[in-house]
Amino acid sequence: MKIRRKTTVPFPDLVEPYLVAEDNPEVRLRLALINLIGKLDWQLTLDAICDLLNVPVPTANVWLRAWTEEGYPGIVHPCRTTEGPSGRPPTLAATGLDHGFGHGTS
Repeated sequence: MKIRRKTTVPFPDLVEPYLVAEDNPEVRLRLALINLIGKLDWQLTLDAICDLLNVPVPTANVWLRAWTEEGYPGIVHPCRTTEGPSGRPPTLAATGLDHGFGHGTS
């Protein structure tokens, strides 16, 4: 038996107007997930809601925390608006700048 814990969405009535007005599909997905958590948490588990939207549970928790702490700006902020590769920058060795630091060279 799976124990359900109530996931609280602060100001749940504010989510839907943002969802209706949002044009960015990434932000719409985030808002849709938060909206479903706020409205269906007693009927569906967080896992079930994440399965419905094909969103990993840890990602859903990050989005929910962003909404809880910052509201709409927190949901919009993580969306990439710049060009270029995403993720961590390459290490020094991968960029060809490895000059033997830490190997006794000066």
